[in-house]
Amino acid sequence: TRYAYDALGRRISKTTEPGAQQSTISTTTFYWNGDVLLSEINEGVSNTSSDGSTKPSRSYLFEPFSFKPLALVQHGHVYHYHTDHIGTPREITNARAEVVWSSTFKTYGALALAHVNEVDNPLRFQGQYYDEETGLNYNRHRYYDPNCGQFTTQDPIGLLGGMNAYQYAPNPMTWVDPWGLKGEEGTEVLALPAPKNSEPWMPGAPLISEPGPKGGMMIEMAMSPGQTRPGGWATTDNIPNVNYVRNELAVTPEFKPEVGTVQKFLIPEGVQIQRGTVGPQTFEGTVYAGGGSQVQILNYSDRAKLIPIGEPRPIN
Repeated sequence: TRYAYDALGRRISKTTEPGAQQSTISTTTFYWNGDVLLSEINEGVSNTSSDGSTKPSRSYLFEPFSFKPLALVQHGHVYHYHTDHIGTPREITNARAEVVWSSTFKTYGALALAHVNEVDNPLRFQGQYYDEETGLNYNRHRYYDPNCGQFTTQDPIGLLGGMNAYQYAPNPMTWVDPWGLKGEEGTEVLALPAPKNSEPWMPGAPLISEPGPKGGMMIEMAMSPGQTRPGGWATTDNIPNVNYVRNELAVTPEFKPEVGTVQKFLIPEGVQIQRGTVGPQTFEGTVYAGGGSQVQILNYSDRAKLIPIGEPRPIN
């Protein structure tokens, strides 16, 4: 089996040569939405799984800004994931609520028992994709061996990931490592990775990571038409119009095609945030300068804790 990667290190294809399980070359091409798997396209007459069934092309749906799977779509049918407390798939059901996939895994992710396997499911711990050719799980920056509970190579970020460069997580019952870099508490996985450079932020400007202050913090959030749930980015500025959202807050049409209203929220005391100055963004040749204030809600689960203040106000 040969693997190919793009310039960002994401695996974009795997090609399996003729062997014991198949008589012709088969290729799986992967498409990505940032660091999250978007879809896979399977090609080759004999692209079959170990049980002889044809591997379908499929798309994956995840919780917003998360690695927790919600659904997969194949042959025009939608199948729904049911995960445990750390986002590991336990069951998949069809539109009639019938279980079409169900498995039990050992502590470090090795398959213990496949109860139902009518639909193939390669997703394992958050951010992991199982390769039946090797028995390893592709984990974005590395490969993980669930049988020994270790990565197969050293951590690309060195000791920043911990003293044991091959360790998956201190406790796989409560921790996850979607990027293959550094484990996090399963309930504290970031809605988006904490910036490791200044891309969303103004270069050279202070960037502060802290819990919400005593009494909370008032913010404003630009909302798309029909949006009711808070996102992960906001501002302490007063948003006067859509032009301010596009330019001072550098919210590009790619990120939010339409802006209809502004909603005030209170960030409760203790919620972990990151705040600084909005950096410039470019989309389709247009530069959105930034310069406004920016607040990032770091933990996805904390977004549900935001308290709406008043009614949303329309802006033009």
